[in-house]
Amino acid sequence: MPLITYLNPDTDNDGVPDTFDEFPTDPARAFISYFPGESTYGTLAYEDLWPSTGDYDFNDLVVKYKFTQISNGNNEIVQINPSFIPIAAGANLNAGFGFQLDNTMAGAVESVTGTHLVKNYISLDPNGMEAGQSKAVFIAFDKAFSLFNNVTGENPNGMAPVNTVPGGKTGDPVTVEMEIIFSNPLSSSEVGLGSL
Repeated sequence: MPLITYLNPDTDNDGVPDTFDEFPTDPARAFISYFPGESTYGTLAYEDLWPSTGDYDFNDLVVKYKFTQISNGNNEIVQINPSFIPIAAGANLNAGFGFQLDNTMAGAVESVTGTHLVKNYISLDPNGMEAGQSKAVFIAFDKAFSLFNNVTGENPNGMAPVNTVPGGKTGDPVTVEMEIIFSNPLSSSEVGLGSL
C-alpha cells in the first residue's frame, strides 16, 4: 500500500480523502455547503395581495430559510435540505409557501420529503413535487397558521395573525425540514441556490 493512501485513506473511493469527506463511507456524497450560511438564515417577507399594495405591511407571511447542499466528489449537487421557519403570519388568508428552482427541470428530482400539507388542495407527483409543473416546484407548507404551537393572546377585531401585532397573538413556530434528492448529480448553476 502506498504511503500516501495509508496516511490519507479514501474509504468510499470517491476521490476525496476521508479527512476532507463529510460522508467517508458514501461514494455519492462528499461535501456539505450552506446558503446563506451554516448558522445563518435568510428572511423572506410577503404581502398577500401582491401585486396590489394592500396594506403593504409585508407581515402576511414572514419565513426564515436555509438550504443545506450536499455534493459529490466532483462538486456536483446530489441533494438539498431546505429548512423553513414561519416566524409571522399576518394575513387573514390561509397562506402557504412554495419555491421553484428556475434552472432545474421537474424530471431532475427523484424525491421530496418533509413537506407540511394539511389542506388537501395541492396535487403532488409521486416524487413529492407539485404536479403539473415543467420546472422543479416544491410546496413546503400549505397553511402557515398550522405551523405555530402554543398560540396565546387575542388580536384586535378577532383577526387571525400570529406574531405580528404588539400585545396580540403569539406562537412558537414549527420548523419545516425538507429533503430533496436529485435523480442525477447537478451543477451548482442548474440548482441555482445563489439566485434565491
